[in-house]
Amino acid sequence: MSSTVPLRRLQSSMKARRTVSVGLRLIVALFLIAFSVFPILWVISASLNPTGSLATQKLIPDNPGFDNYRVLLTSGEFPFWVWFGNSLKIASITSVLSLAITTTAAYAFSRFRFNGRKTMLKGILLIQVFPALLAIVAVFLMISQVGDVFSGVGLNTHASLILVYLAGRWASTFG
Repeated sequence: MSSTVPLRRLQSSMKARRTVSVGLRLIVALFLIAFSVFPILWVISASLNPTGSLATQKLIPDNPGFDNYRVLLTSGEFPFWVWFGNSLKIASITSVLSLAITTTAAYAFSRFRFNGRKTMLKGILLIQVFPALLAIVAVFLMISQVGDVFSGVGLNTHASLILVYLAGRWASTFG
């Protein structure tokens, strides 16, 4: 009989630990959800605020309205639908090309054994450490100079933006 008492204590102790562990995970998860949802709610709230000022912005505006959306979508003052179409076109082309490039590179790295494979993988890992923002001046100068030769790939073109997005993907894929 004395051997069952420690066993019961151990089982209740494990159950208590599991309950505390689940509770702590739930608290962390709720904090992370609130941390990630708050900016979205703030932007939606700001868009419904008729004053158009972020200085006096509250989470729930005093007189919410859809006037900002009406002006954006119907006034003709802003070419929103052109911007939306450009974004959709650039995102689609970049996604398809990026997927094609990265999947072929990933297949080659995972299936084939070749000289320099480990070095290239370490290089990819090293490149991921540095943010792409560090190369912004160099990328600007390259696109500007390429645009002097090929005007279709110069500054202020969709092709150059797609190439910049793909170059970031290539750098992270091929090292």
